[in-house]
Amino acid sequence: MRISKATAAGVIALALATGAATAACGSDDDSKDKATTSASAAPAMTGAEGSSSNGDVDYNSLLIEATDIELPGDTFTANTQPDSGTGQPGASTVFVNGDGSRNIGVILVALPDESAAEVATQGAAEALPTSVTGGEAKTIDVGDGGSIISGADPAGGSLTILVFQQGDTFTTMTFTAAGSDPVPEDWAVSLAEKQAAAIKAGL
Repeated sequence: MRISKATAAGVIALALATGAATAACGSDDDSKDKATTSASAAPAMTGAEGSSSNGDVDYNSLLIEATDIELPGDTFTANTQPDSGTGQPGASTVFVNGDGSRNIGVILVALPDESAAEVATQGAAEALPTSVTGGEAKTIDVGDGGSIISGADPAGGSLTILVFQQGDTFTTMTFTAAGSDPVPEDWAVSLAEKQAAAIKAGL
């Protein structure tokens, strides 16, 4: 079972598009401008350290580490990337356990301001049901606008996706495992709390 980075990236793409449309609908020109900014005008990556043109933030340093993952009987290793992999500034990593049966993907996307991050997070929450079969999205107390959904992926494995905002960033965490061994939601939330705290401290 391998993490589908395309799944997480798809949620993010839908988040930006859906969030932009939601913010623009029935709003004034300023709100439309903000929505457009969140969808298409985030600053480009400027180097391998994950920093953006609006500052010198090392986004990789905001990601949790393998040692933060506490799951009895499992040890995880990380494959961290220098950007979000979505065309937006940020960072991403995939944690894989020893036998490859459990994967945790984290994609942190940096946006120009908190309003843009809020719009994107709302869009991500709305997009969750399109990526998981048999699940129902619900709100969680992680960062701002936190949401989670659990169900099955197209290949029949278990899939949990969690999204939240922290400052001017929004984060997608994707958990995959065998269909008979899903990741407990409360454990996924506790790990997301660590990630939100790391972002808050780093920013």
